[in-house]
Amino acid sequence: MNQNKKNHNESEDNSFIETVAEARLRLKENLPNGLKCPVCGQFAKLYHRQINMSMSMAIIVIAKQQKLISNPMLDPWVDVTKMNLRGGDYGKLRWWGLLEKRDLREDEAEDKKSSGRWRCTEKGLLFVRNQIEVPKFVYIYDNRKCGESAEMTNIAGTITKRFNYKELMEWHDDDEKEKLKDSIEI
Repeated sequence: MNQNKKNHNESEDNSFIETVAEARLRLKENLPNGLKCPVCGQFAKLYHRQINMSMSMAIIVIAKQQKLISNPMLDPWVDVTKMNLRGGDYGKLRWWGLLEKRDLREDEAEDKKSSGRWRCTEKGLLFVRNQIEVPKFVYIYDNRKCGESAEMTNIAGTITKRFNYKELMEWHDDDEKEKLKDSIEI
């Protein structure tokens, strides 16, 4: 056997071989900071997201467009692919229950990943009107919501909030981080 090739069970530094259970435990312990999964190689991290300005602007635009569709015979879903929305952060608003995405219908092209159609939920419309507050942060692991903060915000509190990569990647509440880490199923 070629000595230059690593055994598929060996880690990069060859210092130990771990079981799947040990790998899960190590992954769980390091989720808040992020870690390359020792089993599959995918980067795994527990993110805390908050609504930023582009997300707030997008939900306002979608709500306005949705309001124009007043005829109940028309499709109430807004085709965001035909709108000038920057990025795709608006889709993250589903984690707050503010937007929902329509699934592809059987008659739509099979090569499409999604319908491109979204709508505000009742909660989303109340948020746009600044009539409710939502959790300031949602906690995301593996593209799934796994918790939310007790701290609340309204649309007025998000409209001037620019996206901040450093803020997304760092944790400031160690108690919340530990509580979430222990509750995540890996």
